[in-house]
Amino acid sequence: MTAKFPLTRQTIERLVEPEIFSRGNAYYQKGAISNLMRRGDTIQAVCAGYSWPQYKVSVTFKNEKLTKTSCNCKYDGDLDCKHIVALLLTLLHSPDSVKELPNIAKLLAKRSKDDLIILIGQMVERYPELMPLINIQGFDEIITSGAALDLNSIRKQLKKIFTAYEVEEDEFDDDDYDEYGNTPTKDPTEASLHPITDLAMRFSKRGDWHNATLLYQTVLTTFTEWVGNEFYDTGGLTEHLQDVIVLLDDCLNQPSIKTDVATRQSALESLMGLFLWDIHYIEIETDLEILQPILQHIQPDDSAFIRQLIAAGTRKKFIQEGNTWPLEMIEKLRAKLDELEGNP
Repeated sequence: MTAKFPLTRQTIERLVEPEIFSRGNAYYQKGAISNLMRRGDTIQAVCAGYSWPQYKVSVTFKNEKLTKTSCNCKYDGDLDCKHIVALLLTLLHSPDSVKELPNIAKLLAKRSKDDLIILIGQMVERYPELMPLINIQGFDEIITSGAALDLNSIRKQLKKIFTAYEVEEDEFDDDDYDEYGNTPTKDPTEASLHPITDLAMRFSKRGDWHNATLLYQTVLTTFTEWVGNEFYDTGGLTEHLQDVIVLLDDCLNQPSIKTDVATRQSALESLMGLFLWDIHYIEIETDLEILQPILQHIQPDDSAFIRQLIAAGTRKKFIQEGNTWPLEMIEKLRAKLDELEGNP
C-alpha cells in the first residue's frame, strides 16, 4: 500500500531558499536519497553527499503537517538544507519507497531472556560504541533495590562523550571536511547520551523528579567542566543540550523541586554554569536558550547565591569587538535579581 504524505512541490519550495531548492531537486533527480525507513510519525533516510559520503536526514509528520526536519550536515542557513529538500521530493514522488519498520518493543517482547542476551551481545560485538548503554545503571535496578544513582559512573560516561568534541582543528585533513567546509558529521552522542536522558525521563514519568533533576544537571555540569573553546559540534550535541535544558526546566516547575532549596539551587547552578560557558565561548554560536529558564525559576532566597555565581563566572573578558550580547545577558539577569531584592 502506497504511503501518503501531506506534501506538494509548492510547500517544499516554501521551506527553503530558491537556490537551496534547486540544489535539493538536483540531489533528488540523481537519486541521492536511499534507505528510507518509517517508524511511527518519523521517516529517516540517507542522502549521498557531494564531497562527504552521506548525511542522515529525517522528517516528522503529525496531524497531516510537517512538524520537524533534521539533517546532520552543517548548513547554517535559517531554513532547511538541500538534503531535506531531496528527501521531501522523494517522499512526494516516490512514497512507496518508504519501508515501514515494525514496533521494536513488540518485536523484542516476543523474545526470551536468553535470546535477548545473545542478541545484545551480537550487537555490541558488531558495534562496540554501544557498550556504554550496557554500563548505564538500569531503571528497574534503582526502583526495585532502592539504590542511589551512580552519578560517578554517569559522569565518566559523559566525559567520554563530551571530550570527543574537543578536537584540535589541525587534526583534520582536507579530505575530512564536508561540502560546507565543516568537520565530519559524526555524532558521538547518538549511542551514549540518549540512554542517560531516557533514564531521566523514566524517573520523571514515575514522579521521581529528584532523580530526574540529578541526571539532567549532571549532563550540563559535566559538559561545562570538560568542553572548552576547541568544541566542534560535528553532530547534534547542542540540540541534545537544548532538550536537556527544556527537560530540566520541566523539573524545576514541579512543586517538590520548587520547595527543595538545595535541589533547586543545584539545578540552577548547572544552568548558570552552561549560561556562563555559552557567553564566554560566544564565538562557538550554540544558539542555546538558557537564560529564560533561569529567570523563570529564581526565587528571592536564590539571589545571593546567583550573584556569587555571576561574580565568579564574569572574571574573564566577555566582550569581543562589536559584540555586547554577553554583557546584555548578564544585565538582564542582574535586573531580575534587583527585582527579587526589591531594589529600584
